[in-house]
Amino acid sequence: MAIHFLPDVFGTHKKWTKECAESGQVPNMTWCPKALMDWGLLSNYYNQRVLDLIYSAGGNADFPNAIYIDAVDLKGLIRTGTDKINPKAALAGDSHGAEGYAYAATLVAANVRRLCRSGCEAQLAMAEAARNAHPLSLWEDPAHGRSLERREGDGPDGVAGV
Repeated sequence: MAIHFLPDVFGTHKKWTKECAESGQVPNMTWCPKALMDWGLLSNYYNQRVLDLIYSAGGNADFPNAIYIDAVDLKGLIRTGTDKINPKAALAGDSHGAEGYAYAATLVAANVRRLCRSGCEAQLAMAEAARNAHPLSLWEDPAHGRSLERREGDGPDGVAGV
């Protein structure tokens, strides 16, 4: 956005930032994501809940045939913190900046559990160990849109769009 380079003579920058932050529909969010990756990281923070909920349901739920995820990180994680992947400049001082959820390990574990009913204990144990290294992680950072509370429009289990 070019608003950083324009003089804020009429107070419009503050108004734009407020409107942008409110568009995220997260209570008390005051930060306006400046880049597409920022929006993807925010989305991942809430998507990890859905992924973990489906996995935790065991055989009672399956993942969809196609999953669209932003910002896949090292070790098959989805970045859920505020630090950009391979950034030129990132938010500094955020203790959860490089936080991630075990996206790939969750899908692998779910597929092993679903497709291999017996004889795959070792494979499932490896996938579970990878999941346990980066479990669902939620925290309060309302200014940056991270909340333990559900967002407006979430369903009864905190799942977006239900």
